[in-house]
Amino acid sequence: MAKLTKPDATKNNILAAVREILLEEGYTGLYIRNIARKAKTSGKMIYYHFGSLEQLLDIYINETDYWKGLDKAFATEEFAQLRSQPKDLMTHIFRAHYESFEKSEEMQKLILWEVSKYSDSLRKDSDAREAYGERVYEIVDPIFKDKDLDFRSVSAIITAGVYYLIMHAKTNGSTFCGRDINKESDRELMLKTIDQLVDMSFKMANAKK
Repeated sequence: MAKLTKPDATKNNILAAVREILLEEGYTGLYIRNIARKAKTSGKMIYYHFGSLEQLLDIYINETDYWKGLDKAFATEEFAQLRSQPKDLMTHIFRAHYESFEKSEEMQKLILWEVSKYSDSLRKDSDAREAYGERVYEIVDPIFKDKDLDFRSVSAIITAGVYYLIMHAKTNGSTFCGRDINKESDRELMLKTIDQLVDMSFKMANAKK
């Protein structure tokens, strides 16, 4: 493995400090002086390597967001096979999203930040996330054209529901509509229900009038 140069090591150390602060203090702790303190460096070094706080956060968020991984997934053989099976594609994406978000405390903190306070960095990230989603809907939209069901709205409800249910379970620890997804049995029920929502949507789209 190639040894990191001092500038690369410093940049990685600063990005690691952003992560630690986000997890320990939340987004309110992400300011230059605090990041410099955590990274054991100076504000001048942060500006030297990243230009500004916003550019630093842009890079950190871009490396963290699960949905950006779809860009690489589009080039895989598995995705190429799923393109011809839109229902299986959507089931796969929603399940992967659930499992990734559930494991990533960083993404949970970023989504909480996104809905709590406006940020140019998070707005750019959200817009980029939408752009990646459009590549998927190019495949799915024709199936629901002129149908009495808007699958984009179904997708929005599933995605937003996953965000809230997981953050609620991780933070509050109580049940939601009698389900506790911290329990494996209820977690599996939730995933099964997401599969069923996708399946019902596609059956409605294919149903004859």
